[in-house]
Order: sequence, then C-alpha cells, then structure tokens
Amino acid sequence: MPSAPRLGVPLMDRDHAAIDLLFDAAATTADSELPALLDMIAAELHDHFAREEAAMTEARVPFLLHHFELHTQLDFAHFRAPILDGGPKD
Repeated sequence: MPSAPRLGVPLMDRDHAAIDLLFDAAATTADSELPALLDMIAAELHDHFAREEAAMTEARVPFLLHHFELHTQLDFAHFRAPILDGGPKD
C-alpha cells in the first residue's frame, strides 16, 4: 500500500505514519487476528479524522466541507464487515 504523503504538519504526518503501519500490518497478520486489526484501524481512522477536522477548522481551510465529506465516504468501520465476510459475492 502506498504511504500517505508528508504534509509538513507534524500531527497529521504522525497520524498518517501510524495509519500506514496499521495497514501494512495486514499483510502479515494471521486471519484469526484480522478482526482485531480492523477494529484498531477503524478506531485510529475515526480519531485521526476528528483531529484532522479540528485542525482544519482552526486553520480555516477553504475546502473544509468537501474534505469532511470525504471522511464520511472513507468510514472504514462501514467496510469492516464485507472484508471479514470474504468480500463481494458473485
């Protein structure tokens, strides 16, 4: 998985690095441990989005609402069940 770009914003760069490590861990995580890892990823993304939205609000980023909508679309918890169920069924 490609790494998130460095933004030069220490809080966001640390968050992105931590999220990258969690996603990278999926390649070596036993199937029996995947549900716990996916829970950790979902929790970290939720917390990251909250921190990022607070920072962006404080900085008055002009495309704020559009970016917040992207966070809604990337709600990882929504994708967890299909991943654990084996993906799309034909």
